[in-house]
Amino acid sequence: VYKICRVVRDSHGGKTTHENALKVVSIDAETCDKEHKYAPGSPELEKLLRGHLSKAEREIDILRKLVGEANIAYFEDSRIIPRNDTREKSWDVLIIMERLVPLRNYLRTCGVEPGTLHYLRLIIHIWEDMLAALRVCEKNRLIHRDIKPGNVFYNPSTDCFKLGDFGEVSIG
Repeated sequence: VYKICRVVRDSHGGKTTHENALKVVSIDAETCDKEHKYAPGSPELEKLLRGHLSKAEREIDILRKLVGEANIAYFEDSRIIPRNDTREKSWDVLIIMERLVPLRNYLRTCGVEPGTLHYLRLIIHIWEDMLAALRVCEKNRLIHRDIKPGNVFYNPSTDCFKLGDFGEVSIG
């Protein structure tokens, strides 16, 4: 789940408004155990939940490692907050990232007609940026494993397409 938050920062005497996307991942039995239906408090459920937590921690570590790469969604900060509202251990994982436009939204609103030369140039631009993102992954020995239109984003201020969602990454 992504939410948009506005942050007002004081920068050398002036205030600026900065928008971020907040990715919220709940790690609890309700969201993580839809397949097995383990008993509350069981060792199997705890192992499953800890596995999801480890996966979230790994995604955060990977995003930290990739900060500053032009074609990777920019990671700003994160928090893992233990929850006390469930019987078993559970957490909310908050990941603050730059606000980007999902590829589908961009393509709907950019005004480029499919089949035109301008459209072809746009598709080449997207592929070049995704190739650059994959080179970054390769350089860092990462296999993204979830490349799809839903994980491609556009930054209008830099005219750059970026790869996001590193939750399924494997390290090779």
